[in-house]
Amino acid sequence: MRVFAAVLVQTEALRALISRLPAARQLKPVAPESTHVTLKFLGEVPEHRVAHLCGALERAAGGFGSFLVALRGVGAFPSARNPRVVWAGVGEGAERLEELQRRVEREMVALGFQPERRRFKPHVTLARVKGRCAEAAEFVRRNSAAELGEVRVGEVHLMRSLLMPSGARYSSLCAVPLE
Repeated sequence: MRVFAAVLVQTEALRALISRLPAARQLKPVAPESTHVTLKFLGEVPEHRVAHLCGALERAAGGFGSFLVALRGVGAFPSARNPRVVWAGVGEGAERLEELQRRVEREMVALGFQPERRRFKPHVTLARVKGRCAEAAEFVRRNSAAELGEVRVGEVHLMRSLLMPSGARYSSLCAVPLE
């Protein structure tokens, strides 16, 4: 099964923003109930490893308190002019997410997963873009300073990702509370 570690982040402003994404065939929005910040993508793992992964998340979350995250601004990877992923940024709480990500990374590397080479940039994916899409670039430009609300992060999840023709479907395999 395909899995990743994440924190769930959902606000009404984020839901409303997703509903305003342009109706372009190259643009595939995420389901508003699936918005999250990925801390570590683990890829395909056998089902019998799930308990070990949940244990690693418990160790990573140990002594780590809940915190507020403010969602701010819209951007794109690799660039706003040529978006492939449209995302919402993180303002307040980004440092805490980065520390939590480092803890998760350390625990997963100890279990034999490869360390992430790219620098962690906390973000919430809003849509994926196939090919050129001027509408997506304009959406990013118009919403670059959007205030998208605050959410309390109180759990770390091990998520399963099921790829479907309509898009990925996510389900939580375990939720580890932050203290």
